[in-house]
Amino acid sequence: MQTAKNVKLNVKGDIQGSNVIVGDHNISLGEVNGGIVNIIQQKEQEVFEPLPRPVGLRPRPIPNFLNRISEIEKIKLAFKSSMPVSLFGENGIGKTSLLRQIAYIQEANQFADGIVYILANDEGCEDLLQLIFDAFYKSNLNIKPTETQIRTYLKSTRALIILDDIKLQREDTQFLLDAVPNSVFIFTSLERSLWGDGYIIALDGLPENESLQLFVRELGRNLKDDEIESAKKICATLFHHPLRILQTASMIREDGLGIPLVLSTLTNAQAKSPVLEATLEKSNETQKKMLSLLAVAGGYMLTREHLASLAGNIRDEDLQPLIKRGFVSEAESGFTLSGEAVLSLSKMWDLSGWEDALLNHFANFLQSAPQGMLVDKLADTLFYLIQRAGEKKQWKHVVVIGRWLERLYAVKKKWQGWLKILNLL
Repeated sequence: MQTAKNVKLNVKGDIQGSNVIVGDHNISLGEVNGGIVNIIQQKEQEVFEPLPRPVGLRPRPIPNFLNRISEIEKIKLAFKSSMPVSLFGENGIGKTSLLRQIAYIQEANQFADGIVYILANDEGCEDLLQLIFDAFYKSNLNIKPTETQIRTYLKSTRALIILDDIKLQREDTQFLLDAVPNSVFIFTSLERSLWGDGYIIALDGLPENESLQLFVRELGRNLKDDEIESAKKICATLFHHPLRILQTASMIREDGLGIPLVLSTLTNAQAKSPVLEATLEKSNETQKKMLSLLAVAGGYMLTREHLASLAGNIRDEDLQPLIKRGFVSEAESGFTLSGEAVLSLSKMWDLSGWEDALLNHFANFLQSAPQGMLVDKLADTLFYLIQRAGEKKQWKHVVVIGRWLERLYAVKKKWQGWLKILNLL
């Protein structure tokens, strides 16, 4: 069967100046508003080059890890038998901390092609497969390999592939396992992601001794004799949940509270997030605005500049208490809110007005023709917001955000995400 030498398609959106090669075809994305896509047959050529092996895309190591001995032993068995692992549990239970430990154990060095850690977020299985491929191969052109090419190149790859915080269905994880059959996968998620295949590890709270060690470490001092039992009971009341223990110990340290008093407060509290509610009671208006904005961003990153545009002047004395208590995390480019806090605030407060304000803000920001790099680092946030705008039928915002994101996702070869954006448009 002959392939057409020149195919013309009508494309809408701001995509001018982009070229993407798919398989043996060169797709030139042309001018806006009805631009032309020329699909031109190319001569066969080797366009993918393997990166040096072993690949070492590990997460950063975790200092003073409180061993989860039984879970680590199960993962070692999975390595030995070349079986995948589904590690699941609620937000803040310690899934990522365990992954950071696993990436550096001796047994992880057995994988000849290396270790790849990917924070999955909302990526679909096809886009995740592209990210995995990009970890092992490079090209000298802006190339989008076909699924067949990816599977061919990766079929003999022997690596440890860690996908953190996935939101995939059972058939999606199976798709990835089949695409890279000689590698071992670790999936982390809120819910179980493997059925009938691999090792299943439901992550619960820490053992009692480790819980108390974590509490003391965050408290920053040794416990007095009359505080030990109260501290143990606090850990038990929190179901030995690592993040909640850290937040509680931080609150005691920062506010100078007595441990027995905090135990009494937690025991009598009706709220599901007593530490968060205690923090909110002492928060000023700027802090509440920041928390609201980070919550409606879905736990994705907002820069200081974007926060300040809606919350007013952002001072370090406003941010640091939220960071020290584990609700806000500071990254190189901005700030994020913990998943647990996102869920809790969404139930405690009516945030619809803040969500509308954030969507309006980004629509105006994008209409000001910002530099591409400023949009690039907010891509995940904007992808989350365009889906929220679609759910709320705010089509003007969908169009403004989508015009920026569709080109970015096309050039980054995240075509599954690109399809979602195009469907919304």
